[in-house]
Amino acid sequence: MGTPVAPSYANIFMGTIEQDILNLTSHILPNTWKRFIHDIHFLWTSTSRNLSLFQTLINTRHPTIKYTFNGSQDNVQFLDIHITQNNTQLETKIYSKPTDSHAYLLPTSCHPKHTFTSIPYSQALRVIRNCPNTDTTTYHLNELQTHFNNRGYDPSTVSQQINRAKQIPRNELLTCKPRKKNKRIPLVVTYSPIFANLPRKLHKCSRHLQNSPELKSAFKEPPMVAFRRPRSLRDLLVRARKPTPLRHDISSSEPPGFFPCKSRKCMLHSYIHATNKFKSTQTNQEFPVTTHINCKSSWVIYLMTCTHCGKQYVGKTETTLYTRFSSTRSEINNFNENTQPKRLPYTIHFNSAHHTIDNVRITGTEIVTKQSRAAILHRESFWINKLRTLHPHGINVDR
Repeated sequence: MGTPVAPSYANIFMGTIEQDILNLTSHILPNTWKRFIHDIHFLWTSTSRNLSLFQTLINTRHPTIKYTFNGSQDNVQFLDIHITQNNTQLETKIYSKPTDSHAYLLPTSCHPKHTFTSIPYSQALRVIRNCPNTDTTTYHLNELQTHFNNRGYDPSTVSQQINRAKQIPRNELLTCKPRKKNKRIPLVVTYSPIFANLPRKLHKCSRHLQNSPELKSAFKEPPMVAFRRPRSLRDLLVRARKPTPLRHDISSSEPPGFFPCKSRKCMLHSYIHATNKFKSTQTNQEFPVTTHINCKSSWVIYLMTCTHCGKQYVGKTETTLYTRFSSTRSEINNFNENTQPKRLPYTIHFNSAHHTIDNVRITGTEIVTKQSRAAILHRESFWINKLRTLHPHGINVDR
């Protein structure tokens, strides 16, 4: 669940707190202390009074991280294991929370066929590894068979994989094995049922690689197929993050249209007039302003109209309209044809004969709700074509 680096971050964070706790409570330390991310298992051999003191101390080390305690003198649950004291030995068995629905991957899901054999096999290995008692192992394996049957798995396939797991001695499962480094070159493809035979075909074709001296040196081991998970219905329908709220933060009760902001010192007010519609000077077609826009709105498509000749320019701004026009006004006023490296079309137009900055009129036409550069560029291009503002009819130029 979540980002792949989340366990590493949590381990680093909890490790720092853990070290602080152990340094603080060095005079009343537990007999054994084992931590897995944020879950801790420890054995206490001191008095109950010291245990209460220990609990109080470790819950004072961070303002929001608080530990809850669960245990007894003869048994305790830790992660997915139930630990019981039996005379001088500790025995373990599988523990499942009451809320665990055992919702294993449905066999109707779009996954490679081997997935639905490896899941029962790996779960059976887990049972055998964590249950040293033969009767307990048999009980949990029968329970596992029932869980998979309830999820629609083929009973004979599940039984086959459980029996396969039983063939491996438990002491072998408890032995830490070094992970072999795989140097085979992978062919990474997004999984689809039509690729079910791809591994077999690749294996067949890889024989030809060995017949070429050049390819043989490149493929010292046969290549392998690595399936990438395709997008699921959840990926298509659910977003991982909430949409960014609109920056202009205008109440929906505000009337639609383009209006001056409430600041009396806003220099943009000299270049706008309140309106609830705008039109193309080329086609005379009118369009409504469907949302409330003012000088402080951001992610805006705006229309710049020349009051002298009627030509128009469509622009966009991700910042506030006020901030964008401050730059625009500065670019027009400081325009120098000989020294300005980037000759913007509106700076040239409003510095041409009989034109000045006073001929500029600004109208906010649309707020782009999907706040991405691709979305605002798309809407800008739409209005450039719709209002016919490309040169020679308007001021916009092809990029």
